[in-house]
Amino acid sequence: MSSEKVDHTHILDYHTSPASLRQRVKDIQSTFSPKTAHIVNDYVNMKLNPTVGVYQTTYDNRLRGIHGVQSNLFETNTDINNDRSEIGKRLEQYVEAINDEKEIEKEYKQKIDALAKAGSGSAGLRKNMTDSYKLQYASNFFMGLGILMASIMLYVIFAKKIISGEVSIQPTLL
Repeated sequence: MSSEKVDHTHILDYHTSPASLRQRVKDIQSTFSPKTAHIVNDYVNMKLNPTVGVYQTTYDNRLRGIHGVQSNLFETNTDINNDRSEIGKRLEQYVEAINDEKEIEKEYKQKIDALAKAGSGSAGLRKNMTDSYKLQYASNFFMGLGILMASIMLYVIFAKKIISGEVSIQPTLL
């Protein structure tokens, strides 16, 4: 979960604002119509009168104006596409960082739920001590029962013969 640190900034701080781009497109549209308005007439005049230099110059000037508008439109389109790709990359970084943070949050929630279920404070300690006491009580009970059974078995095996005199516990000299 080692995600790359993404600085929290507004994405559009590094790019041209959409309103500015819209205005540039509107400006280009508004200049394109006047530039193309008379190009047809100038083209016809130039083709019909190839020897008159004024018609050729006028046509070339109008055509240069149209090419300038097309160039501006192309530059604006390129800027928009570059900004879109950069914003997309930055957005992917944000999504990755958010997903990493979600995984970390999920782990923390699991740990918190485990702590909540385990019982905390004096209630948890009391439960643990009660369980320990019950285990020790059962162990002591069965230990006492085992000692009592062993004593009875020793009595049955050895004490009856000693009491009846069959076996002597006195050392004998040989």
